[in-house]
Amino acid sequence: MQDELMKNKKIFIKGRYKKFCRDIPQTSGKRKHRTSVADIILNAAQDLFSSEKCFFHGAGREDKDVLMLGNGRPFVLEIINYIDKNIKLKELEKKINISKDINVLNLDFCDKSEIASIKNAKWNKTYKAKVIFYKSFPKMTLLEAISTLNGNVVFQRTPERVKESRSDLIRKRKIFFFKMEKYCKDCAIFEIKTESGTYIKELISGDKNRTNPSLASLLRIPCKIKELDVIEIEDI
Repeated sequence: MQDELMKNKKIFIKGRYKKFCRDIPQTSGKRKHRTSVADIILNAAQDLFSSEKCFFHGAGREDKDVLMLGNGRPFVLEIINYIDKNIKLKELEKKINISKDINVLNLDFCDKSEIASIKNAKWNKTYKAKVIFYKSFPKMTLLEAISTLNGNVVFQRTPERVKESRSDLIRKRKIFFFKMEKYCKDCAIFEIKTESGTYIKELISGDKNRTNPSLASLLRIPCKIKELDVIEIEDI
């Protein structure tokens, strides 16, 4: 009887997640990690719904060492062949949020089309970036570099770090704003809003001139991001 109840049953739940640590990825993939965003969500759902399988579908992803803050990143949870226990979404949210690594919010039932919707959507993002500089330079040079990037377009060839898994293309991306919040001799904190698909780390480092212009190329010194947080993913 239980097998009959479970046969061909699917439900879809949408929501957003926040990630508060810099040592877990969105999904584990082939590499070993202590956990992942997907693992925490899927394990809670599978346990609560007594489901046969669960799948996680994210709206893009952040690097393992990047925090996901603000309004969170959209995702869809697909639950397959489950036992109907009339579980309320607040119960699922509470179970997931026991974790100190992530939180979920705005859980709601949806249909399968939501997966394609979040996968295909263009989500503009706002970041907070702590950048370190490896040579000294006049502050005015930094202000001029920021002015050049602010509101303009950059061209990004697929970064070295992901070129094995992505097509080698040159992408044109808009930098909506590039603001400096704090500055000292060897570091600065910036708030940066960019078009969907912008590689932020390479916007700073230049990635051996694969991103042009970059903060490094405009300053003419090596620099890189020490800490990066996503602080807003714009609603579509």
